[in-house]
Amino acid sequence: MNRACLVAAWVATLGMVGIARAEPADGNAALTRVAISVATGHLSRCQAISAADEVARREPALVRATLDRDSYRAQLYAAAKRDLRNAQTAVQVDRAVTGLRCLGAYRDASHILAQAIAARISIARTEETQAACARDRACAARAVAAEICTDLADRRDVEEGLAEQHRLARETGAIDLDELAERADALEAIDARLGAEEARYRNIAGRRFDRRTCRAQMASRAR
Repeated sequence: MNRACLVAAWVATLGMVGIARAEPADGNAALTRVAISVATGHLSRCQAISAADEVARREPALVRATLDRDSYRAQLYAAAKRDLRNAQTAVQVDRAVTGLRCLGAYRDASHILAQAIAARISIARTEETQAACARDRACAARAVAAEICTDLADRRDVEEGLAEQHRLARETGAIDLDELAERADALEAIDARLGAEEARYRNIAGRRFDRRTCRAQMASRAR
């Protein structure tokens, strides 16, 4: 976006909350309108930072303007870091990048932005690799097989935990019902995933998945 477009968008944002036309005494009212617009989703935090910054420029003595601006910056910074930390798709990373670019030199936003851009490139490459694999039946079958083996390993861990709970119950006469319920729920969720994954494997490979393959892989890794 060129400078003229940026200025036009900035003025439109200020006009939306009544700052561009406000008299100096209207600073508090303008900040309140900004806060309401952010809370209702009509303004982004990035736009709110610009709006509060304009009030601070117009009314340097109005401490609230600086406080509000810094608060929006802190919120946007925290949200961008959270988005980046939890990001699993390019869209999530892009959201973090947008917020970090808005923050400019705030704290270490520029350093985190570099990390976010690197993560975006990495995710894009991974998605390209996955897309290419999905177009190759043999590769797609191997990918689903890996998911099945992972879930089978998780299921075995849960079952071992249940066996340990029952052993302790026999020895102590007490059992943790919450723990049993959690593990039962975990088994149910794993079995649901396994059913879906094995159906996908059958559709891709044209045959049933042989679970002994996972045991052979585990034994090979153990050696």
